[in-house]
Amino acid sequence: SLGSSPAGDYVLITHPGCDAEDMRAFTRENLPVGQVARERDAERRAWINPRLPQLLREMGVEAVRYCDVLS
Repeated sequence: SLGSSPAGDYVLITHPGCDAEDMRAFTRENLPVGQVARERDAERRAWINPRLPQLLREMGVEAVRYCDVLS
């Protein structure tokens, strides 16, 4: 879990999307049809959750944009 990870900088890469017909066309080996769409929709919902900033702060996590890290 993130809370038990060693201190340091981490990069979390996600692929948010919507569970829609076109997204359901994406698949991975050994996954049921529609699983990729469901997972990406869950990522999307997590990122737009209004409680996310507070939850991250409680874990001591600072979310930054990739472009801000490069400058």
